[in-house]
Amino acid sequence: MDIRFSFVLDTDVPTGPEYYGSYMNGYITGNLNIYIDEKLFFEEPFTNLAELGWKLGKWLQKIRSGVRENMDFDTIDHDEAIINFLYEGEDNWRIYSIWQEFETDKYISTTVLVEAVTHYLHELNKELHSIDYFVTLDKYL
Repeated sequence: MDIRFSFVLDTDVPTGPEYYGSYMNGYITGNLNIYIDEKLFFEEPFTNLAELGWKLGKWLQKIRSGVRENMDFDTIDHDEAIINFLYEGEDNWRIYSIWQEFETDKYISTTVLVEAVTHYLHELNKELHSIDYFVTLDKYL
């Protein structure tokens, strides 16, 4: 099974003290899409992409050190995780989201998932550097 993350980073600096403060504390949103076998699995137009990057980066560090641990992406806006990578054993993963477009019974190999996450982190990091955002993902790459 193939998985791909795509995003469009909202590079407009928000106005208003409540929004600008969040922006300066690492809250930078954008549209996130996740495709499984080229079919749209997940879409959310207001994802905190930097926060997801941190979470995926920390997960990736564990995977690279041999630890196979679930990844749960939760935010203060929701009571439950919005994206989960669930380890099923034998280097196989299942992806789940409370907002998924469809269910899949296929597994994703660790290699494929790591490649997709690494690509997402590289692309997001390039975007963050291009706008001189204070948050980067360098330490995870």
